Amino acid sequence: MGMFDTIIGDLECPQCRKTREREIQTHRGPSLMETYYIGDTIEPFYFGNYWFEEEWYCVDCYKRDREKDENVKPHWYKAYVHCINGLIIQVSKARGEEEPLPDWTLIHKISRDRHNYRSTLLRIDDMIQGLTHREEGEAPFNLGQKTVDEVLERIREYIAGALSGEPPGMF
Repeated sequence: MGMFDTIIGDLECPQCRKTREREIQTHRGPSLMETYYIGDTIEPFYFGNYWFEEEWYCVDCYKRDREKDENVKPHWYKAYVHCINGLIIQVSKARGEEEPLPDWTLIHKISRDRHNYRSTLLRIDDMIQGLTHREEGEAPFNLGQKTVDEVLERIREYIAGALSGEPPGMF
């Protein structure tokens, strides 16, 4: 099993007919377990107006079928992701027609900033959870020589680095 990225989009399951957010695994991005939504930009991106095909399966149907038969495999469906200069603008069950669209330079920058901001917040949350997680009866995490102020300053340095384009790091 390799690493992948996830694109989240609303799709209707052909089997149960429920429309909800579906997780579509892709190797089109950096394959760093990133999660992308409509309005985000996959980096590194390709220039132009294009579609790419991926596959997904309905988790609800798979769980229901798995209760009946443990050896059942998920039924995969096609999903088409529409991008302009890497900006995800649509996820659908069928490839649509190419339409003339406005200049996306500013929207591309906003979407990249939004994705980086969300990714940074998720990493900060994971770091804080790691520092505060304790098993029952376990003593609080020992910070060693560092004070809480030093730890928080280190987190602020990572945030500043992420905002300047560096990938967020760990302690």
